[in-house]
Amino acid sequence: MAAQSHDFTQQVLCIGKFLARLGQELIEPARVLAADGFAAPASLTKSLAAHTALLSRDEASKAIFVGIVEGKSFKQPELAATLARIQKNGPREFYAGKTARRIASAMRPHGWINASDLRGYEVKERKAVTGRYRGHEIVSMAPTAPA
Repeated sequence: MAAQSHDFTQQVLCIGKFLARLGQELIEPARVLAADGFAAPASLTKSLAAHTALLSRDEASKAIFVGIVEGKSFKQPELAATLARIQKNGPREFYAGKTARRIASAMRPHGWINASDLRGYEVKERKAVTGRYRGHEIVSMAPTAPA
């Protein structure tokens, strides 16, 4: 689970680099979907149902992702509010604003990230890792630290 959180964090940090210029273009479609919702497709409901035990370990995840019904509106108002804050306040929202405080609070029991980690983080551009798999080019972010 920590690796997934880290991947998400890296994606948000990359978005932050371009936020001042492209915030509306990059974030607004996701914010609208989170706020207004969309009809949950069968693929989503089946995937979530298959991971009910894992999602139920965390009360916040359980509240958001467990019990989603195919065809019913799936909304994420807290995600929409977070994206709106990032749009309004820029990348510092993620590192030092309310969003940073909420991340640190959620991570505190696990000892993964704290508020000073977020405040002190510096984005470093790294060359993407590339390769081929079954005829497809795979591009992924580089490791954040030497192996």
